[in-house]
Amino acid sequence: MRAKHLYNLDFLNYKRRNTDSLVWKNILKSRELLKEGLIWKVGKGDQISFWFNNWIENRSLMHIIGIDESNITHPDAKVSDFITQESKWDSSLLISVLNDHPIVKNFLGIPIPIYEREDSFC
Repeated sequence: MRAKHLYNLDFLNYKRRNTDSLVWKNILKSRELLKEGLIWKVGKGDQISFWFNNWIENRSLMHIIGIDESNITHPDAKVSDFITQESKWDSSLLISVLNDHPIVKNFLGIPIPIYEREDSFC
């Protein structure tokens, strides 16, 4: 399946095609359920959606702070946007974007690798 459908592609972001087999289409339907159980481990942060992926407290940040998707100013923001060149959290940016929400303290407890590492799943 991987060789046929996902050569150099990502299963979670694969765009369904009309030519996909019925079996493959049904496998793709399971992605939403799979996404609910996946937790991202921060590496570079460039593959993790700041608002929508589960990467802090096993839920999306959007659900943790209780905001609606329509109220998010930068929906395409990645976790990497909040990491400095020195591999530290940009606390002033976090505070400004999250309006000093208490969750900011939790961010500071998430370690960022010193050496560049890809984001991964837990």
